[in-house]
Amino acid sequence: MKRSSGSVIRVALLDDHTLFRDGLRRLFDTEPDIDLVAEAKSSSDLFPLLEREQPDLLLLDLNLQNESGLDILPQLAEKHPEMRVLVLTASIDQEDRINSIKLGAKGVVLKYAASENLIKSIRKVAEGEMWVDHETTKKLFEELADKRGPKAESPVDLLTDREREVTALVGEGMRNKEIADRLFISERTVKTHISNIFQKLDLSDRLELALFAIKQGLAKQH
Repeated sequence: MKRSSGSVIRVALLDDHTLFRDGLRRLFDTEPDIDLVAEAKSSSDLFPLLEREQPDLLLLDLNLQNESGLDILPQLAEKHPEMRVLVLTASIDQEDRINSIKLGAKGVVLKYAASENLIKSIRKVAEGEMWVDHETTKKLFEELADKRGPKAESPVDLLTDREREVTALVGEGMRNKEIADRLFISERTVKTHISNIFQKLDLSDRLELALFAIKQGLAKQH
């Protein structure tokens, strides 16, 4: 069984198109490091499966027939904060993609993208990175810049060396525990650093900090 390996990515799928689910199941059967452990066609079917299977990553169809993936994302963030969500969409609506990231998704993949792109995005997001197309990233940067306004001083100069390290790791998608382990400090210390960084940079949430890290060249990108 694939899931016997500690390196296997346990994936759940929410999509109301049977043919699409069947296609992904066959695709994942060819990938030794990806195990599709749960499939659902509605959120009411999904949440019991998530409780039982505890997947690492959820593939979420944004455009379900009777509900919106955008409405499901806040519930996922509340009930399963450690699980990473990768949004699937057939729509080219950039606003939906931006809102998905704002609501906690770690990436967006177009349904008609090449299968190798989907596989790569799953691996990258599972490793803690973001998977967002250039145009969506640019738009998020613009919104962040508009909110912060012009600054005469380079904002990175406001941070200590340790705060820069923490900012970079947040930009790479790491959770507080992962940052603590990487830097050999406590989670409480990480939280304190992030709180100080928010105050210095006039940021309000982790997404804004991650985007800042990428824009300033502190974080690695895929």
